[in-house]
Amino acid sequence: MKNHLLKYIILLILALVFAVSLAACKEEAKAPDKAHRSLKKIKAQTTLVKAAELPLLYSFPGTTTAKASVKIGAKIPGYVKEVFVDEGDAVLMGQTLIKIDETDIVAKIKALEASRQAVLRKKRAVQSRLAYAEANYERIKRLFDMESATQEELDRATAEVEALKAQVKAVEAEAAAVSAQIREVKNQLNYVRITSPTNGWVVGRFADPGTLANPGMPLLMIDSKDAGTWFEAMVDEGLMTKIKEGQPVHVEIPAAHFAGSVPIARLIPQVDPASHSFKIKVDLASQAFKSGLFGTVKIDVGSKKALLIPVQAVVERGGIKGVFTVDADKIIHWRVIKGGDLWKQMGDTFAPAVPGKIEEGLYLEVLAGLSEGDTVVTSNLTKVQEGASLE
Repeated sequence: MKNHLLKYIILLILALVFAVSLAACKEEAKAPDKAHRSLKKIKAQTTLVKAAELPLLYSFPGTTTAKASVKIGAKIPGYVKEVFVDEGDAVLMGQTLIKIDETDIVAKIKALEASRQAVLRKKRAVQSRLAYAEANYERIKRLFDMESATQEELDRATAEVEALKAQVKAVEAEAAAVSAQIREVKNQLNYVRITSPTNGWVVGRFADPGTLANPGMPLLMIDSKDAGTWFEAMVDEGLMTKIKEGQPVHVEIPAAHFAGSVPIARLIPQVDPASHSFKIKVDLASQAFKSGLFGTVKIDVGSKKALLIPVQAVVERGGIKGVFTVDADKIIHWRVIKGGDLWKQMGDTFAPAVPGKIEEGLYLEVLAGLSEGDTVVTSNLTKVQEGASLE
């Protein structure tokens, strides 16, 4: 009886264990369906990653330089009284830049005016003597005609008149010379204020109040805005036979938010043996840039295949670029990518985008992390998350 009861208890325990195991298996089998049913559904637009034909660009660093740099100097000697600009200031044509002390000029003018007045007084005195001598000559001439004066007296009177006339001419010449000196010195006052001959920027200041300025001595240096700007870059010598003057190249100047296609204006065929490169100059005549701005020139030497995605598909997390991709089951996954240059779509072609400028039609070149045919999410990215399901 006891053995029978023991067998019964054992069988009951085994049955319970089997039932629990079976229930667990059923629950486990149902778990994927339950998890699948619990995925968050998200609505978003997507795009297919495709390869595009892009220009193959070689990039070289360069800087902007002014086409014309003007040295500002004094036309007259003198001490600098005031300097109204400093390095970096923008200036306009005709703007006063420097004032030369005119104290010595004014003093010289006063001295010359005093000399002129003295000469004029001398002239009046000689003219008075001449008038008296001419009257005396007329009197003696009448007496001579009446045979009441001798030839000697007439000759003496004539000689006195001629001598005084010569003195008058000499004094007049002296007065004219002093007047010419006055005009010359007064004309120097026109050069006391030194003005800018062009619109531009002050890039060098070499004088302060108290500096003795002599003609030909540079006081300021101004980069002309009106003359335009060069963009100069040293290019690999291997491209010397592949590029030519007039060929358009792409120039980017990040600090000025400039990017555009401009022609090569000058190609200097002298190769630097140290860097194995030669200089090209790109004409930025239509743009006014300060000299010394860093930029790059990109030269088209062919074409390449590259993967592009719309910039709105890119999400940054902690400085790491990534995108949300959609698999065959419409499950969303986060994927890290390595990005390259930005491109702007222009019809059926692409061109480098303007650095720092946000505009429509921008695409990011993907160097790693995606393959052609992948699907990426392009909208509603604030709600998209890893493991969600796309409706």
